[in-house]
Amino acid sequence: MAVKFVNVDRDTPMMFPPDLREWLPEDSMVHFVVDAVEMLEVGCFEVNDRGSGNAQYPPRMMLALLVYCYATGRFSSREIELATHYDVAVRYICGGALHPDHDTICTFRRKNKKAFSEAFMKVLMLACELGHLKKVGGISVDGTKINANASKHAAVSYKRAGEMVEQLELEIAELVRKADEADSAPLKDGLTLPGEIARRADRKAALERARAVIEERYEEARQDAQREFEAKKAAREEKRKNGFSEAAVLEVEANGEGPKVYCAVEKQDRHRNVADLVKKADPPPPPEGATVKEMMARRLKTEAGRAVYKKRKETVEPVFGIIKAVMGFRQFLMRGLEKVATEWGLVTLAYNVKRLHKLCGGRLMPGNLEIQPQNS
Repeated sequence: MAVKFVNVDRDTPMMFPPDLREWLPEDSMVHFVVDAVEMLEVGCFEVNDRGSGNAQYPPRMMLALLVYCYATGRFSSREIELATHYDVAVRYICGGALHPDHDTICTFRRKNKKAFSEAFMKVLMLACELGHLKKVGGISVDGTKINANASKHAAVSYKRAGEMVEQLELEIAELVRKADEADSAPLKDGLTLPGEIARRADRKAALERARAVIEERYEEARQDAQREFEAKKAAREEKRKNGFSEAAVLEVEANGEGPKVYCAVEKQDRHRNVADLVKKADPPPPPEGATVKEMMARRLKTEAGRAVYKKRKETVEPVFGIIKAVMGFRQFLMRGLEKVATEWGLVTLAYNVKRLHKLCGGRLMPGNLEIQPQNS
């Protein structure tokens, strides 16, 4: 019996313009992103004004484009530009026919750090309005390692200067040899052997002066770095002994009005032995005059303290796991602390939108919600 296949027709032209929304599932995150961004006040966003008088891409479109692409694991401006051509959801964000180039995308991202931060807060306000962000309880703080986009050649200028001096010495020697030879090959028009020798000698002298200055600065920097290293070493040793900042804990818990801190003060073995499985009474209260470290150690050994500290595994740690493993963000594309902070703000904004879409079950946003701008 012959197998019957579905007919694939790539030749018949469409008689009516297609509606891209019909090509996307109703619960697609792109609908959620577009609706959420439409509710935000975006007057604080800067556009990529080149002074040419050309029409600019709307900030809402650019913000939705970045948020959706970051939430779906596309971070490179060039990759996002390509997605405006080949990804149906991204084409829907851009109205089907608009294709911002990578330079425009990168500039918009770089210039709007403050605006991304404000959008982050407004998305949290949106979560409150939708009933998915309850009263703040425990707050977990943790960190994770993400590769930086740093130059590997930033510290080789002194070495490079030395290599250039050596190269110039060889060239000067070669030119002197040519000058001594009666049958040396002629140089190009306008060039003379004495002139070329003098030019290289001047460049060599300038490089040697630069190396001397660099060497002086290097020695000063080396001494500063040594002092900084010793200070950091002492700080690490102090931190290893204390495990945390006692001053910070006292400041947070001042007058008993602040939140209670649960901070590890000693290395904890993740392997549970038999003794850990046996229910046991809480340790006795610390003696009078005990240090903050001693009180913290006792706090974490109580049943209530262990339960609170365990919450880290289901609060902050999964966030890093989703950002790195699901969204695929493992390296910053931008350089410099300011730009890295901007990029991280965009990553966390995309994470929050992605999370809110999940909490809402993929449904479209209610039309009567509107997030007003914060008072400045």
